[in-house]
Amino acid sequence: MSVILRTPVKRKSLLESKVFNYMFKRINNWWQSRQNRFYRRHHWQLSIEIVLITLILLLTAIVLLLYTYNPVIDGGDYLMHRAATSTSTSTAIDETNLDFEAGAELVSDSISVGDKAEWRLHFKNTGDTAIEQADLSVDLTSAAFNLKDINVEGEGVAVIDNSVRLQDIQAGENREFKIIAGWKAAKTDYPRTLSADLAIVVSAGMNRSQKVISLPPAKINSVLSVAVGAYYHSPQGDQLGIGPIPPVAGTPTTYWLIFKADNAGNDLKNFVVTARLPRGVELSGNESLVAGSYSYDSESRRLIWRVGEIKAVGGDYIANFGLTLTPSSGQVGQKALLLENIQYSADDVWTGSLLSGKINNIDTSLPDDRFNNGQGKVLAE
Repeated sequence: MSVILRTPVKRKSLLESKVFNYMFKRINNWWQSRQNRFYRRHHWQLSIEIVLITLILLLTAIVLLLYTYNPVIDGGDYLMHRAATSTSTSTAIDETNLDFEAGAELVSDSISVGDKAEWRLHFKNTGDTAIEQADLSVDLTSAAFNLKDINVEGEGVAVIDNSVRLQDIQAGENREFKIIAGWKAAKTDYPRTLSADLAIVVSAGMNRSQKVISLPPAKINSVLSVAVGAYYHSPQGDQLGIGPIPPVAGTPTTYWLIFKADNAGNDLKNFVVTARLPRGVELSGNESLVAGSYSYDSESRRLIWRVGEIKAVGGDYIANFGLTLTPSSGQVGQKALLLENIQYSADDVWTGSLLSGKINNIDTSLPDDRFNNGQGKVLAE
């Protein structure tokens, strides 16, 4: 019996050969197509593509070299020896011998717009080395405020470049002084609290130490203004008063008195305006109050206008009173008083402060009445 041996077919080699032939044909077709479409008519395009391919290969090689680059630095012992034997004159900053304490308190818990913030400072050298110089800088922490100026009160303290400077503070020595900061609002709807940090840098020779402390915040009072005007004609030209203008001795003339309160910032409570009616002036009985209530004591001749609450924003707070003047013969040739000793007050709900002010006396010159301004001297009968 004969045995027939058959050589197995290398299917993998045949497959690889077919794939290779297929890829070769594809590349050859692509090359022939590029050559027919571009290279035969435009030789420069072939040159450009060769240059670009060369650049891409070069950049790829550079990236691979950088990625695999691992330098070895020799001479470490030499560098350590140089550092140990260096004769450089620079001195390292040593803060171990410079230590201090600083504290602050407000002179007043609340401030009004236009007033300055004041802090009482306590600075003590708690280290064992004398401090040659200490610089203190005030930084308002809200962008709604700008620092205008800095002033100080106390011995051994000065202002240098808008910073507070102390000098020659011995170990264990304590300094007390006052910092006065001028400020202004950078916008109208600013927060009602003025906050600030105090940056402190002390030095002695080449040694330095620094700290930042927060200064106690100051609450900002509301802005309250009260105006009083006397009129015979309104700003629109309507007649409000009755009687002769200028006033005549022995003849009654009635004027219209207008109180107006404006507020911005915080809510107020217990708003009160008081004024005294001079002799020869009486309430006409014509009163008109947009807000609040009033009372009048004929014996003390005291007129009082009260409003329980005034909001921070909005609201009309107005009171109108008719005042009848009967000038005496002794007032001829003079301006007659209509209202005197005018004062106002209110409690600021946010700050707890009492806001108060005074208003000039009102007379018959009528400065707010553009139709009768200056016609206030009493004429004879």
